[in-house]
Amino acid sequence: MQSFNELVRSLEQHPEWRSELRRLVLSDELLELPGLVRDLFESHRRAEARLERIEESLAALAEAQRRTADTVGNLKGQMLEHSYREKAASYFGRLIRRPQVVTANDLWDALETTLSSHELDDLLALDLMLRGHPRHVEDPPEVLLAVEVSSIVDSYDVERALRRATLLRKAGYNAVPVVAGEESTRGGESEARRCSVAMLKDGKTFLWEDALSQWCLGK
Repeated sequence: MQSFNELVRSLEQHPEWRSELRRLVLSDELLELPGLVRDLFESHRRAEARLERIEESLAALAEAQRRTADTVGNLKGQMLEHSYREKAASYFGRLIRRPQVVTANDLWDALETTLSSHELDDLLALDLMLRGHPRHVEDPPEVLLAVEVSSIVDSYDVERALRRATLLRKAGYNAVPVVAGEESTRGGESEARRCSVAMLKDGKTFLWEDALSQWCLGK
């Protein structure tokens, strides 16, 4: 071969010579580069697959934790509701004399004739109703406490107690909205204060006078 062009033509005619020429011309590092790139790409692909599986596992774990938290919260709420019902005198005796637990069946005739089916279904979901006369009030009227119970009282609990107390008032009862629980959120406290909803929290009573004045005494 007398020229580079002759070399090129020879390589075109004999493609099997090219790998040997590369071996002679290129360094070992450059020859290994394509394999290294393929290995790197494959490693990256496997790492992405592992990361995707980890993300899926974390998402599943987070969902399981959320469901567990919801279940625990519901169980605590049910236990609290049972406790408030069974120990009504201990919890609510400081607010009303001789508190009596009332069921929807006790009020059924008045409720059915004044409320729509949708309103009646909503009221039936109320956690607890109690009847009695407020303490420390001259010539006190009979009141009906509409109580929503939650382990952690938030603004939604306050809204439900207020809405369902309003339905009881629509049916002709002197209803006072009350929320009860072990703790409360800042939003729940703010909403209770804004709407004059009484709150029982960790054995202590808040906003009872405001709620009683707003809903029953007309002050």
